[in-house]
Amino acid sequence: MNYPMLTIEREEDLGLGIPYERWSLAQLLERLYFVHDFLTVLEGPGDGMAGIKGLNSITFAKRNCRVTLSLPSVKQLEIARGVYEKLNLDARFSLSENFQLSHPDESFDLVWNFCVIHILNSESLIDEMIRISKRYVLIIVPNFLNYGFLLHKIDHILSGDPWIHGSINYMSAERIQTALEKRGMKVLQTFLVDVPFWPDIDKPIEEVIGNLLPFLKTWLMKRAKDRYKTHSYTVENLPYFSNDRKFEKLMKRLSFIERYFPAFLKIFFAHHNGVIARK
Repeated sequence: MNYPMLTIEREEDLGLGIPYERWSLAQLLERLYFVHDFLTVLEGPGDGMAGIKGLNSITFAKRNCRVTLSLPSVKQLEIARGVYEKLNLDARFSLSENFQLSHPDESFDLVWNFCVIHILNSESLIDEMIRISKRYVLIIVPNFLNYGFLLHKIDHILSGDPWIHGSINYMSAERIQTALEKRGMKVLQTFLVDVPFWPDIDKPIEEVIGNLLPFLKTWLMKRAKDRYKTHSYTVENLPYFSNDRKFEKLMKRLSFIERYFPAFLKIFFAHHNGVIARK
């Protein structure tokens, strides 16, 4: 089957949403590393980040973890390998045709993925992740309680675009927690991540409003194009891993909800939620 959210082969991150998503995710992974001290990490199969695939575990590689990336295409692996090499980081790159995990039992301290479970065969993939893990499993999925979720669904109806975002049933940390506990895993933490003020609609807000108000679409799309020019990055100029102070300052300014709001309010802004569990 074709899973466009997982198989697209991009060499750039467009807009401000993906950079913020990466920044927020990196903060979370850094915290988890210091609490649980992983040495060997497998990320896969696939990567649900909407931009460049295979960069999420750079946070672990920078801490000298032995990282293995499992991606579904040679091109995705080549792009990710190029970024790792540019940063002088080591990793193993594994082709996961048909999103299969063929590693032996208990091969890695941590097995994890970002926005994959709800798209693929969720239950069997969770079984495989647990089988391969020595100790920890980390699963991050979209948050269907985000205030933009209904607008996102309506936009798909108005635009006629097919729904390619997987099963809504698995867009919940509670559902993932139940699945892990049913398999004997001990859930250590559930969390919210990627919590900016804008809605999670997987495309420029101008395009969504343009579908609702067609007479404004041309003007709105020009605005979106201009904004994307300002906040888009290619594999040659990624600011996430280079101690870019200007970028860091911008991300902190945008993270006021994530840093200061209580959880009962953050849940409606969070783009993603997740679970970490251990055997």
